[in-house]
Parts: sequence; C-alpha cells; structure tokens
Amino acid sequence: MDTMVAKGKLFWALLVPLMLVACATPVPSAQIGNYDRERLLSGEALPASIRAGISRPSDDVLGLSAEMIRFVGQATANSKTESDKIKALLHALFRSDEMVFVLDATATYTAAQTFEQGRANCLSFAGMMVAMLRHLGVRAEFNEVDVPETWDMQSPKTMVLYKHVNVMIHTRTGRKQIVDFDMAGYDNSYRQRIISDQQATAQYYNNRAMAYMFDENLSDAFSYLVKAIMLDPQGSYLWANLGSLYRHARSRDAAELSYHAALNEDRGNLVAISNLARLYESGGQAEMARELNRKAAYFRSRNPYFRYRQGMDAFMNQNFENAMSHTKTAIRIYPKEHRFHFLLGAIYQKVGKPKKAEASMLRAVELSADANQRGTYRSKMSRLLSSR
Repeated sequence: MDTMVAKGKLFWALLVPLMLVACATPVPSAQIGNYDRERLLSGEALPASIRAGISRPSDDVLGLSAEMIRFVGQATANSKTESDKIKALLHALFRSDEMVFVLDATATYTAAQTFEQGRANCLSFAGMMVAMLRHLGVRAEFNEVDVPETWDMQSPKTMVLYKHVNVMIHTRTGRKQIVDFDMAGYDNSYRQRIISDQQATAQYYNNRAMAYMFDENLSDAFSYLVKAIMLDPQGSYLWANLGSLYRHARSRDAAELSYHAALNEDRGNLVAISNLARLYESGGQAEMARELNRKAAYFRSRNPYFRYRQGMDAFMNQNFENAMSHTKTAIRIYPKEHRFHFLLGAIYQKVGKPKKAEASMLRAVELSADANQRGTYRSKMSRLLSSR
C-alpha cells in the first residue's frame, strides 16, 4: 500500500508548491460539503479499536519555560535597544558554547521541549525563536519558504514530502530580518510568505500525527491530525494526510472522501492526486486511476524545480538537447531562480555557444542575493569558459 504524505522538516532543498497555470484542466474531484467533512473528522469510519483511543490534544506549542525566560534575560541583560537584544539573543543561541542545537529531521517539539532537548527541525526551531523574540517584545512571525521539493522514503511503502519554515523579524525601524537554522543554506530568491500562528501550529500537529502514524499509533495520529485541520481547515495537505491515515486504517471510502476534500482546497495537490490514483488502482478503477496519473504528470511537468532536476539529470548524462529543453521550460515558469540560469549557461558552454553561456551565467550572478554564491558562480564561470 504505497502512500505519500506531506510533512515539515529542516533539510535544505525541500518543497516548492506545484505551479498552476491559467489553462490547467481541473482534476476531477467530488465537492465535499461540511457534513462529509464533519464525518471525516469524527472518526466514525475508523475501526472501533482506533476510535477508543481518540483524544483532544492541546500541546502548549509556543509556551516558554522558566528556564527559557531565564536564558533570554541573561542573554540580553546588557542590551538596551531592540537591535542589540536581537543580536545578543541570536549570538547566545548560535555562537555561544552554552547552547548547541542538533539538526534532527524527526524532532517536532514544542518551543519549551526544543530548548530542553537541544534538538530541532526547522519548524521546532522556528517556534522556539518566535516565542523567545516575542518575549523580548520583538515582532516575529513564521515564514514559509518554497524551496525545491524533496521526497524521502519513510518506509518501503511511504514517501514523505517536506516543507520549510523559518522566522521573519520586523524591527521597529522597518527592517526585515530572516532567522533560519541553516542560514548558510537560506536563499531569499525562493518564494516565501508569512503564515499565521494557527497555520504553523497546524504544521506542528500534522508532524506529530505523521510520527504517530509511522509508529502505527493510529488513535493519536488521528487525534493530532484532526487538531491540525481544525486549526487550518483549508490546509489541502492536511486533508491529503487524513486520506493516507484512513487508507492505512483500511477505511477506503473515508480515504477517498479525504483526498477529494484535499483537492477541493487545492486542485494541484500532487500528494492527493497520486494517492487517489493509487486508491483507484487498488480498487480496480483503472480508467479513473489513469486519468489522475495523467493529471499528476501534467502538474509535475509545470513544477520548475522538477523540470530543473530533469535538466540536471540530462546534463549529467550528456543529453544536452533534453537538458536545454527542460531548463528553458523551468526558466519560462520561474525566471528568477539563479540556479536555472547557471545550468543553462553550462549547457550552452557544452554545445559550443560561449556568448550565450556567459550571458546566462552572468544572469545567475545577478539574480543571486548571496555574496558567497555569486563568488562561487564567478569562479565556476571562469573555469568553464576558459575550458572551451
């Protein structure tokens, strides 16, 4: 029973939403009303053994512990201005010997647990940072970043798609500052948006739900996922994950309804489309499965990072015609990504078009906001163009 789910994690090169264009044909999807949604969230379709363990979780996701308050106070004791307080806190967290945080993709914790454990994924670290900064009176918000999609094999039958979240600080002087667990990997050329505390907290409950599901604890998985949906009822990925949970519990009809609920919120949700196709394949509904797989391929082909990856694969295999086609398509969909332009420059260099190669590489340098990245591009450009 192959399943795909969406989850939040700190891991560079993560998720970019599927690009939808105006002429895209809608994925066939039944309209799911409030009555059906309430039934899905009630769990009545689950086996009695799972229903018996359903609870109402209320984790204190952004609460500060006494130890956190002490740490923040000590770190900023000599700071008078808002800017000084921010710098002092970040220095204490990132550069002092007292605090060492370990990257752990599975560590979805509350703010207090993150501080205590010293382990975090991007969501957990962002939650801790938001809580601490707000304690100082600093305006801090959750910032979701559309980074390239990465799938991870959670088990032989489950693939996980990851999101990335960091923190946006708005100072009183009007300046904006990003705080990311992996600042060296952060690139402001990626599309990003502020999300509400409720949406970020929904991601927390979703991650915990998925961890419970992977551990075969479907009662707690359902409890946490319902809490996530109540916080963010328009979160398409949450309804898709609910479908995966119902499918795992062998409640086929409820799984189908959940996937349709996900598609009602986002007709290009690849997780929902692909899982619904698998559901239909397993149920002998071959024609419906084929239609959904065709739609999945359509939306995937309009994901610029998917096309970029195809272009990179073709380039490595020295199929430069294919590489150029995929890379130009990626640029046409999203022209602001410097990686696309640099790859196109490398392709032009390989096919003997040095002027176009240099122009594309220079465009990559212009688009990159990171000084180190620009230096790397210039160095690579010098090597590649001198080798012709």
